[in-house]
Amino acid sequence: MKYSYKRDKKAKSERLEARTTKGEEMDYPLAEHLRVLQVEPLLPFSYESRGSHVTFFYDLATTAPLPIYLRGKLSAAQFEQLLWSFFALLRFCQDDGLDTANVLLPPTYIRIEPDSLSLRFAYLPIKSGLANNATPAQFLQAIAQSADFVSRADSESKDSLLDYLKRQTIFMTSDFGDYLLSKGILKAGEYSSKNTVGSGHDRGKLLEKDPASVQPRGYDFVREQAHKPSKQEIFESLSLAEQAYHTATKRSEKHEFDAGSPPVSSGKTTCVNVTAPQKQKSDHRLSLRRNSNGVVIPLAPDRSVTLGRSQGCDVQIDGNSGISRRHITLNAENGHYLVTDLGSSNGTFLERDGIKTRLEPNTAYAICQDDILTLHNEHFVVI
Repeated sequence: MKYSYKRDKKAKSERLEARTTKGEEMDYPLAEHLRVLQVEPLLPFSYESRGSHVTFFYDLATTAPLPIYLRGKLSAAQFEQLLWSFFALLRFCQDDGLDTANVLLPPTYIRIEPDSLSLRFAYLPIKSGLANNATPAQFLQAIAQSADFVSRADSESKDSLLDYLKRQTIFMTSDFGDYLLSKGILKAGEYSSKNTVGSGHDRGKLLEKDPASVQPRGYDFVREQAHKPSKQEIFESLSLAEQAYHTATKRSEKHEFDAGSPPVSSGKTTCVNVTAPQKQKSDHRLSLRRNSNGVVIPLAPDRSVTLGRSQGCDVQIDGNSGISRRHITLNAENGHYLVTDLGSSNGTFLERDGIKTRLEPNTAYAICQDDILTLHNEHFVVI
């Protein structure tokens, strides 16, 4: 089987093409069954036959590549959603008598739905299994080893999965379902290894997991990654004065923080002070004032506040399509307020004392009164 990607920028479409090679024969009844069925775990497809070869066309327009998604930091809930979605595929194949050896399992060919965070797979309806294909256990091991997590506590779900895979001499869907059940990823009413999901209604219920329970974190990273500027491009977009200041600041940060700056935060988030703001008192609560309409947004001292266009954010910023769905998050730590850009497409800027700096994604910056935060071209004053 030969694979290739085709993109049409004008039509904003993308597809995966899989062409049979010598010795591979298409299963026409199965191909027609799946093409018409258009079941959720599988990518929708069509096909055309030319001579002895058949080419399958899989529509990728509403999905994103799984490897790009795995570049971001995952929460435990997001990682568990991947496992749940993969199990839904295995159960679908089991209930419909489909061979999982015909599911294209190398992670580079797996897609993910941005809204539901559910995996989508290419099923190749041929009469023989795919050569050089990954097994279900190899697929799970690959995504576990590729995943990076928000915190050490979140990564425990990955460690648990790898330990489970090491103890399996033969990978079985029923055993995997029992494992997910023991971890609370599957509910008792969704699955039992002693009972199969017989009816189409029950099977559909299994495949419809509520995406709201996953609480996606900064998923704009996936949508925008292909067009995200590199650090060098961001640096070159600054003025000469800003480049000089940025270089000097980075050099000083390698040695020590200025007096009054907050300490490096725990975990993998880097904490940066732009011009060493005066230390905020722990009892002093900051707010943001949106310049365009004067709305004041209080910042909570005991929890993070996320701003963006999405209704799932703590504060929804409407009326500006240049702001990402989840643009920034603000939180208090050790008496200081911090702002973090969540991989936004148009960037976040911090202006202090007339000096404007573009924030690096997923890096925490200290803020203080009279700072100006710019989300794309929307200005917020820290008061």
